Amino acid sequence: MPKYRRLYTKIVDSFDFAEMPDDLTRLIWVLMIVVADSEGRGIDSPSWLNSRMFPLAPRELADIENSMAWLAQRGMIRRYVVGDRHYFDIPTFHNYQAGMYKEANSVIPAHPQVKSYSEVTPELLPTNSSAYTVTDSVTVTVTDTVPVANVPPPDLGVLAQAYERDFGMLTPRLRDVLVDDLDQYGLQMCFDAMTEALKNNVRKWAYVQGILKRWYTDGRGARTNGKGNAPPGIAYFDVGTERQFYQDGKLIRTEVLNES
Repeated sequence: MPKYRRLYTKIVDSFDFAEMPDDLTRLIWVLMIVVADSEGRGIDSPSWLNSRMFPLAPRELADIENSMAWLAQRGMIRRYVVGDRHYFDIPTFHNYQAGMYKEANSVIPAHPQVKSYSEVTPELLPTNSSAYTVTDSVTVTVTDTVPVANVPPPDLGVLAQAYERDFGMLTPRLRDVLVDDLDQYGLQMCFDAMTEALKNNVRKWAYVQGILKRWYTDGRGARTNGKGNAPPGIAYFDVGTERQFYQDGKLIRTEVLNES
């Protein structure tokens, strides 16, 4: 069983969650992400689910089966048979879970209608950073149950490897922080901030976050005094061939930089 799983906070606003027939079904749905393996799969057996979810307070097997049937009918899980054995999977599992490549590989066969992908090709992991590059040793496991485009971006694995190589051990809590920062700032900006921190001989992510927040708010070499290209209260920084202008942390316009 995994040490941790991520629970999306918007679950309380989900119509599917609200319309479940009873609290047991809601509880089973939440615990399903805990008992599922690294690919979001499990054994479709009320006895197996009962032993994994409720080892100290067993529930009626018929009630568990009713809940599973409702989840399947709603499309929240898929029930399938391979070699006379019954399994289930969660199609959206990798949309919300991260770091699965560090867990043991699934021993449960994939859904028969799903094509299996073993890794992401290098073309899907671009970076222009001079300090950090994607190496041949990076292997990012991708879900067997959803298309590549629907899984968390493989940039997380690249960023995590760079952190562990140059900053230290990555804890589950810090991994969640990286996910949030990667979503807000992007891989390239995170890499550049890590490079800046290393130049100052600081290997703490809080320091990197300070750089990211400053760049995001004020820009790199920003002009906020009303002189030059940015009026008062507006900051800019250059990204590739564009100059991006921000106000109160929000992008308000872009300009193409002159090649000269």
